[in-house]
Amino acid sequence: MSFIKHPSIRAKLILMTMACSGVALLLSCAGFVFENAATGTAEAIERLQSQARMLAFNSTAVLSFEDQVAAEQLLQSLRLEPSIEYGCLLNSEGELLSEYKRNGSERELPSDVQFDGHRFSDDGFLELHIPVEDRDEVVGAVFLQANLNEVQHKFASYLRIVSAVSVGAFFVSLLFSIMLQRTITRPLVQLTQTAQEVAKTDDYTIRVPAAANDELGILCNTFNHMLDQVETSRNALKGAVANMSHEIRTPINAILGFTQLLRQEGASISTETRNDYLDTIFSSSQHLLSLLNDILDLSKIESGQMEMVFEPTSPHQILADVVSVLRVRAGEKGIALNARWQGKVPETIQTDPDRLRQLLMNLVSNAVKFTQMGGVHIFARLETSDSNPMLLVEVVDSGIGIAPDKVDTIFSPFVQADNSVTRRFGGTGLGLAISRRIARALGGDITVKSELGVGTTFAVRIAVGCMDGVEMLDGPIANSEVHRPATPIALTSLPALDILVVEDGETNRKLIRVILERAGATVTMADNGQIGVEFALRHNFDVILMDMQMPVMDGYAATRRLREHGLSLPIIALTAHAMKGDEAKCLAAGCSGYLTKPIDTELLLRTVRDATLKPGRLHEDVGMQPASKGRPLPDETPETDERSSAHADPIYSSLPCDDLEFREIVEEFIDRLHSRIELMEEKCREQDMDELARLAHWLKGSGGTAGFACLTEPAKALEDACRNSDSRGIRMNLNRICAIRDQIALPDYDANAEISS
Repeated sequence: MSFIKHPSIRAKLILMTMACSGVALLLSCAGFVFENAATGTAEAIERLQSQARMLAFNSTAVLSFEDQVAAEQLLQSLRLEPSIEYGCLLNSEGELLSEYKRNGSERELPSDVQFDGHRFSDDGFLELHIPVEDRDEVVGAVFLQANLNEVQHKFASYLRIVSAVSVGAFFVSLLFSIMLQRTITRPLVQLTQTAQEVAKTDDYTIRVPAAANDELGILCNTFNHMLDQVETSRNALKGAVANMSHEIRTPINAILGFTQLLRQEGASISTETRNDYLDTIFSSSQHLLSLLNDILDLSKIESGQMEMVFEPTSPHQILADVVSVLRVRAGEKGIALNARWQGKVPETIQTDPDRLRQLLMNLVSNAVKFTQMGGVHIFARLETSDSNPMLLVEVVDSGIGIAPDKVDTIFSPFVQADNSVTRRFGGTGLGLAISRRIARALGGDITVKSELGVGTTFAVRIAVGCMDGVEMLDGPIANSEVHRPATPIALTSLPALDILVVEDGETNRKLIRVILERAGATVTMADNGQIGVEFALRHNFDVILMDMQMPVMDGYAATRRLREHGLSLPIIALTAHAMKGDEAKCLAAGCSGYLTKPIDTELLLRTVRDATLKPGRLHEDVGMQPASKGRPLPDETPETDERSSAHADPIYSSLPCDDLEFREIVEEFIDRLHSRIELMEEKCREQDMDELARLAHWLKGSGGTAGFACLTEPAKALEDACRNSDSRGIRMNLNRICAIRDQIALPDYDANAEISS
């Protein structure tokens, strides 16, 4: 039966339907035919028996007197029955008295006629033998022999009719089975095709067409619902990843930027500026650590690995700590923050103090963040109305509120009320998701009431455990103060450029302004795309640095608007989105360059310089001629690079060159760098992309090791360009490497010592 495994479900259903229908039809037709055949035979026997009895009755006197002439005349009556082939009358001794044969018949009296009743002969004739009695004395017998032609003709006729009906019924059954199977297999086929298409294209917007409300329809609807959930999850994941990328890169940007400034400016920086930079690094590191802790907490809660330690805890002290920490932040915004117990305060409750503090800190800091006027008020009380006492803490703010259709989604991970909230207030949407899970783990839950533009109330309830013997206290919430860190940024030489920076992040604006102004540029700032467009259309800037994700108008729309107005100046994209396709999206919007956050100060200045000293450089098709023409790559360094590198500040290794061993490492690398770059240019002219990629790979790792991290990015870009046969990218990045090589210098020991001091 292995052949049954391979056909499609459609073929199997048709085969099964036809097999069942065929067997049922065959059995019913066979029964009909054979029943009619049996009935016809019985009727023939009955008719022949009636004929024989009538003949026996009329032949009593003939047989008693053995009147042969009368016997012959009597037998002539058999002509009226066409089925009778032979008939005879036998005397009392069983001897033939007279016989009848139908014209042309060659039938004879059988030798064994001594039987009563009827029988079928070997050649298929029906035979009857009936004794004839006269006053209880046997005077002879009647013997008749008849054919069954009529029965056979009827049987054949029935068989033809049944066959015709069976064939017709078969095809009708086949037609109906095909029509019926479509209602079954069509949803299955569509379901299979949809699943294959989704697997092939990775497109979860495809859906199975609507089916009937049977089990198959339910299956298709369930599959569509599953696709809806997968699509929603994928979209949420993509948004979460993009959001997380932005949120993680923002503090990293500040950490790397200010650290790089501290390393480059060294002893020349003032103590006040140094402390300002260090405060920014510290606060950004704290933000990053908090973000990572939130992610780890959420993952632990989701996987059931977060353990709660229930112990006697002072709710009064927990709430006082939260208010104390956040009151400074509220004061800086000019809003009130206070807490009040309604009724007695339990001295202790049974809960996890760390998780309760985290829960309340999330809710209160969230309320402070979204409140611009008015204040945040915390009300706490013990609910003892039933056998399960609960601690209720309500956090009431007069902030922006939440739209009714968004209330149910705010507790989902990575979700906020809308994108503008994320851009305006920051955050990743993890706090409320973690808070609700903590509340439920503490035996309670969080509910929310909100009115858009009026404010929001979060109510958290947690179990307090057994309250027997717990003292109830009175006491106000203690006040405390907390310190608050600061923020700033700078770097190398640029021509006297007028630069517009369109960036909504305050820290990023500050960092970019310091970098560009210290490099010699004049900087104008705009905190959203709409303002940036207005500034750019009113003033002649040399270059625009455009953040791509901003409120009011994002960088994509702003860039397209400027291009539509005919502005051809360089617009360099600044974005925390560094995923596949993001650069192409920026360039498609009209940007002439692309930089990712965190910002590399040297790369930022080099990109601005290249874009402005030789307009169109980023899109100019400089580089390799087609190999078929046999023309080598141009090896001369562009004039802009020579001119800029000649007057650029020297680049020193970040390694401590006052240490002899480190100095030897740097010297050895610089010597090798010059020979390797000469070899790179040679392989570039020879169009040996494999060897050039190998050399770029060496430089990518060795440059940073020797303290020249500025070589890592162009070396990686050169390697990628070689792998992709990108002639323009090869030439551009090789030129960048050559320019950096010309700036690299090794300070003498005394100079280095003076810098160190």
